[in-house]
Amino acid sequence: MHIKRKKIFLIMLGVVLVCVFAFFFVTRHYFIGLILDHVNQSGRDAVYLSDEGYANALGVDDLDDEDILEKYGEPDNQEYWVSESNPDVNSLACVYPNFNVLYVVSKTTNGENKYYLTLLTITDENLRFGKLNIGIGSSRLAVRLAYLLDKKISKDELAYSARDYPGVDEGFYGEDWCRILFCYDENGKVESMAYEPSAFW
Repeated sequence: MHIKRKKIFLIMLGVVLVCVFAFFFVTRHYFIGLILDHVNQSGRDAVYLSDEGYANALGVDDLDDEDILEKYGEPDNQEYWVSESNPDVNSLACVYPNFNVLYVVSKTTNGENKYYLTLLTITDENLRFGKLNIGIGSSRLAVRLAYLLDKKISKDELAYSARDYPGVDEGFYGEDWCRILFCYDENGKVESMAYEPSAFW
C-alpha cells in the first residue's frame, strides 16, 4: 500500500512538472519580455545579435546610407516616389544584388537630401547572421531557437511592419527596439528577412 501511494505521488509530481514546463514554454516570450523591459527601460540590448553584428555581416561599419553607398556603390535599380497622403515624405527604394534598402528622404536646412534607412531586406541566401547562421533557407525552428531570449513582436505590432514589408510572418525585437522580421515559405523556411530601425514604426 505504501509503495502504491509513493508511485501515485511520483506520477502526480511528474504531471505537475510537465504542466509547469509547458506553461513556461508557451508564455516564455511574455515573461522574458517583461524582465528585459524592466532591465532596459531606455533602450534594449539584443540577446542574439546587435546592430553591429548585422552591419558586420554586410561588411559595413553602420547600417546607414553613407556606409552602404561606400561599400556597395550605386544600386542596380532605384525608385523614388512622393507619398500621396503626405507630400513632405519622400521615399527611395534601392535594389542591390544581396539586399534591398528603403529610405525616407528629407531636405536639410541647406537644401540637401538626407536619407534615413527604414527597412533593409535580405535577398541573398549567402548572407548569414549570428552564431546559428540565420538567413534565407533557415528553418522556423532555427530562427526561434536563435531569438529565444529576444522579445517576440505581437501580431498586432507586426501590422505596422507589414506596411513596408508585406507578408511578414514573425518578428523579434533587436537592439534599441529595432525589429528583425521574417517571411517563411510553405515549408517553414525563411524566404526573406529584414531589419527595421526603431525610429520608423
